[in-house]
Amino acid sequence: MRVVRVLALGTTLVVACVAPARTAQDYRADAAETAKQVAAVLASVVLTIEVAQGEAATAPYLSLRLSESEAAASAAVATFRELQPPTPGSDRLRETLLERLDTAVEGIEETRILVRRRAFDQLPPLEGDLRALVAELRGIEAELRG
Repeated sequence: MRVVRVLALGTTLVVACVAPARTAQDYRADAAETAKQVAAVLASVVLTIEVAQGEAATAPYLSLRLSESEAAASAAVATFRELQPPTPGSDRLRETLLERLDTAVEGIEETRILVRRRAFDQLPPLEGDLRALVAELRGIEAELRG
């Protein structure tokens, strides 16, 4: 009897450490919400780039804003990454979305580094890429919610 209780407790602890598998519909809703959150953060980063190019704020302020944006996007991605996809179709969704989300975080990191270096002249191409990624993530969100 004691062994069964220990095994049951161990199983409970393992399950508690892993996000539960839910329905494919719930997983799609979580994916859509994550895409929305990261798109909003990226839109903020694009505005920060515009401010940086207009020299309307100091580099330390801009760097702080970008660090906060990076932390927010990374947290959203990490939360989604922990979810277990419930179906093979959800596996494909996870792979596709995480690829785009990781690209978004990398873009924010690159922006932060360029701003800290005061390499504002290198921001325009990155701004265009991030704008396109905002549109793509919004499209993914709309598709998942539709």
